[in-house]
Amino acid sequence: MSKLAGLCVILAASSLFFLPQPARAGDPPKSLVTIDSVINDSALLRDKVVYVDFWASWCTPCRLSFPFMNHLLSKYGGKGLTILAVNLDRKSADAEQFLDDMKSNLQVIFDSTGSLAKIYSLDAVPSSFIYGRDGLLRTKHEGFYQKDTLSLDSLVNSLLAETGHK
Repeated sequence: MSKLAGLCVILAASSLFFLPQPARAGDPPKSLVTIDSVINDSALLRDKVVYVDFWASWCTPCRLSFPFMNHLLSKYGGKGLTILAVNLDRKSADAEQFLDDMKSNLQVIFDSTGSLAKIYSLDAVPSSFIYGRDGLLRTKHEGFYQKDTLSLDSLVNSLLAETGHK
């Protein structure tokens, strides 16, 4: 999939997107920080609600979470939601096939070495981290369960409605 090729980055050498601030082992990152000062001037994620989702092609629940994330992006993308799907496959071809199957329009970061996954101290795949417009972590969600989609949708909606952010 050509989108993946354009969006995949080697995190150690990249200045695309935000990396979370390192935290104590086991704690999710509390805020997003830039890895390059150029990003500070970019409108890519500033004042956005950011949904960071870790996934892999071999992950069965990920096949259920992608339609939900596509739905969220369709519903709220124009209102300030950004979804970053972080792929943990070792081979980009596996991720590309998954994305072709899912008909996904999500922005993808390819993390084949797991460096970003280590920063986030992942315990499960999929795992999602939702940040408010202020850049602060609002929730961490492990796994994917259909019963949680209404509460996640509601959280994203309420975060998009918040005012007084930076």
